[in-house]
Amino acid sequence: MDSYKTKNNSKCSYGKDIALLRRSCSPPLSQLDLALKLQMAGISANDHMISLIENGELDADEAVLHALARIFHTSAETLLND
Repeated sequence: MDSYKTKNNSKCSYGKDIALLRRSCSPPLSQLDLALKLQMAGISANDHMISLIENGELDADEAVLHALARIFHTSAETLLND
């Protein structure tokens, strides 16, 4: 079983934005598609991890945030501030 560092307190606010960006792609990306893109960027990821991030149950580390920003053609700061 994969082990992830989950949050014990408030949910992270950017998860829903990542889900929206993922679904807004043309064609829309599945969680597995996004995980595969992260893997191609050198990040160890799977669809379960994407689900945890999108549901605010996992804080993405800096490397993941920067990779997501590159995938979605935005900045990590924009992901964190939306």
